Amino acid sequence: MSSESVSSLYSDNVGITKGDSYRIAWQELAWLVSHASSMAEARLDLLKSLQTALPSQDSGDIADLKELLSNLIIMQSRLAGREEELDGALSLLSGNPPVSHVALNQDTISSMATEILSAAQRITSKV
Repeated sequence: MSSESVSSLYSDNVGITKGDSYRIAWQELAWLVSHASSMAEARLDLLKSLQTALPSQDSGDIADLKELLSNLIIMQSRLAGREEELDGALSLLSGNPPVSHVALNQDTISSMATEILSAAQRITSKV
């Protein structure tokens, strides 16, 4: 079964479609947000590692890349704390969520699932 097929089945199983509206269960949304936050943390570590590995130069493409990385690291570091707070708040509310489902675009869920499956396939191919 292809990643797209599995992703489509996943989005069908975790959401409810009524007319033109697609809604996903609170707990599943909270899990996906947490997963995305974990990936953002890993991305920040990757960016820091790349910046450290690059040689110091005063000008040129490498200097431009290091400056871009510095800006991204600063911005993403500021977001990391807030993402942790969000994960905590969602987790606290999971026992008694304020809403049962959240409306969103079904393609978002399918795309995210496809990305997760593609990552898993890449990791599996390297072992």
